Amino acid sequence: HGSAEAPVDGWPLVVFLHSMHGRLDGDMNMFYESDTPVRLLQGDLDCPAALRDQFIVLSPQCPADHERHDGGGVWLRRGWYEYSTYAAEVEASLAALVSGVTRACGVDRRKISITGSSMGAYCALELAARWPNVFAACAPVAAHWDLAPAEPLVDALTEQQALPLWFFHARNDEMCPFEPMEALVRALRTRSRAEVRMTAFVDTWSNQGHCADRVPYWARPQSRGQPAVGEELFTWLA
Repeated sequence: HGSAEAPVDGWPLVVFLHSMHGRLDGDMNMFYESDTPVRLLQGDLDCPAALRDQFIVLSPQCPADHERHDGGGVWLRRGWYEYSTYAAEVEASLAALVSGVTRACGVDRRKISITGSSMGAYCALELAARWPNVFAACAPVAAHWDLAPAEPLVDALTEQQALPLWFFHARNDEMCPFEPMEALVRALRTRSRAEVRMTAFVDTWSNQGHCADRVPYWARPQSRGQPAVGEELFTWLA
């Protein structure tokens, strides 16, 4: 967080989960070669003031999966994505990390939110479903949900909790198609007692329509025609 005085009830915490290539040894290192909140927090002029001044930001690194033999990994999974199995130990480690940071950094437990990009957005949805009432809000960016049916996810996100959700997705995303997320949002809106928002846009600045982070996280547009709602998003999460 920035230099602002600590709130009386503790700091809001936002958990950011990086995409497949966002590891520190990846080709889109989340600190230097990406559009992520942790890159913006390194003094970038386009960092939203709400992010800089109002949050503690927790950005864990997805553990490498030695079964893959490529140095990478997938949040909450072991093995190649299509044939992977659930990694309960990774979930347990994330739970311990969030709990430890919450205790050590004076976090307001009522204001823990989660966001993530691509596979990080998949993980954000998975954790929000598995940990009802832990998160105050969830913002999936360029998400996908393709290893299990959507209906149990909708049940978990709506029956035991009233979780505000804000989805961001490019209509021309060739890696994580828009239509399944649009259908998920429609299903959530029919069931949820909380706000469910979706910001849809056309990505004109990348080859595959999958460069979405600059839309939700940045304070100002980086490309012609690009929305940038970072200030609004982090104010909403706070």
